[in-house]
Amino acid sequence: MLLVWVVAGCGEAQVETVLWGADPVAATNAGAVRLAPGAFRMGSPESEEGRFPSETLHQVTLTRAMLVGAHEVTQEQYQRVMGTTPSHNAACPTCPVEKVSWYEAVTFCNRVSERESLELVYWQEGQRVLWNPQASGYRLLTEAEWEYAARAGDETRFSGGEMIADVGWASTTARGKTHPVGQLQPNAWGLYDMTGNVREWVWDFPGSHSADAVTDPSGAPQGTERANRGGSWSSDERRVRVAYRRWGNPNDRNNSLGFRVARTVP
Repeated sequence: MLLVWVVAGCGEAQVETVLWGADPVAATNAGAVRLAPGAFRMGSPESEEGRFPSETLHQVTLTRAMLVGAHEVTQEQYQRVMGTTPSHNAACPTCPVEKVSWYEAVTFCNRVSERESLELVYWQEGQRVLWNPQASGYRLLTEAEWEYAARAGDETRFSGGEMIADVGWASTTARGKTHPVGQLQPNAWGLYDMTGNVREWVWDFPGSHSADAVTDPSGAPQGTERANRGGSWSSDERRVRVAYRRWGNPNDRNNSLGFRVARTVP
């Protein structure tokens, strides 16, 4: 599936507030959390219960400040922008949207950016999707940014604490379905549902991690799959840990896959 870009018509475009609005200061009152640049340890120690070999522990430095959605994109937000509700759990408008492909997630980002008169992050050259992470528009997080946000300065197994029932909708707590966003305890930075509910598409082509320190990593240079993080309502506790890594075909749509948006800010 290729992206479908919105092309502005003739005349002056009307600026809308679709999600947070163009003003990055006001955005923090409209569902965004501002995160400063920083450094953290990405991955998991060998002693962590449930650890997978792909979770090599290494130091990451992030140099871009960003706004991050306090919760995953909901069905009502997706409907407002895309004109459709693809979700399996369609009777719950405040639940995270699911059954969304990676391509549909980045198309959503560009459509909101255009309607709020922000610089588009994504564009297409042939079969390739390229990006400018410095652009002001909406985008997906990178894997490293996602884990930085989920950890919120901590190194607990789950985002926000060690007790899954307090912080996440997983197979042991979710009763077989998604739940309205923001119902459980947020992490220390005010981000909800980083543990479970739906897996969240991120930008990266997946690749192996070494123990070397890195700055602003954005995944492998090429690939056929895209990463997603956080686990979902159907995941066991091992697969909703902050360090857990997963990836899949960017055309995949299933009822455990959604996304969260971010914006780079000065």
